[in-house]
Amino acid sequence: MSKIVKKEILRLFPSLVFKGSIDDHNIVDRAGEHVNSLKKSKIGSITRGKFTTDDNLHELPQFAELSKIILEETSQVLDFYAVVRESHYITNMWAHSTTNGHRHATHIHPNSYLSGIVYLKTPVNCGNTIFIDPRNGSTMIHPDFSEQNYFNMDSFIHSPEKGVILIWNSWLPHTVDQSSVSTEEERVVLSFNIMIKGSVQRKSEQIVF
Repeated sequence: MSKIVKKEILRLFPSLVFKGSIDDHNIVDRAGEHVNSLKKSKIGSITRGKFTTDDNLHELPQFAELSKIILEETSQVLDFYAVVRESHYITNMWAHSTTNGHRHATHIHPNSYLSGIVYLKTPVNCGNTIFIDPRNGSTMIHPDFSEQNYFNMDSFIHSPEKGVILIWNSWLPHTVDQSSVSTEEERVVLSFNIMIKGSVQRKSEQIVF
């Protein structure tokens, strides 16, 4: 009886999230304190209890050490993808400070190549980050599965952890689940977008960034 040989799985078009932890929590704590100082100085906006800084934190000296880490890490991600570029840079960087009951609707980050977050303060039950399957037809048929794994899930839940940095392609949809914090402690997360500098070839066109 004939059989199939030389079998392999071709892992086509994966949606990757790069995860790491900042080993020096003093850097994380200082960034959190700077966000709190901006809130006290009312430099940013407050909407229904959610404080959002301006999106130029990478230009402020208080966030220079964290910006350096972000640039170094995203450089490694770009190298992993073998992206040809002259350089890369942070287009914008901002922070959210939220209290109990807040959530963030599903969204992407247009006009950037990579996006990411750094968890600065993470009280218990402060709201998970959820990544959504970007493939339009993936739920056309949705059978029951004997177990959930990376190859059949349509969403991925990541629990917040202080000092953790996540980096992903900006087209990957994501959301933040509603928080149910039992204290007055706030969830503070720093977000950023990354763009490459150089020329990009598209058919017969050349686009310069």
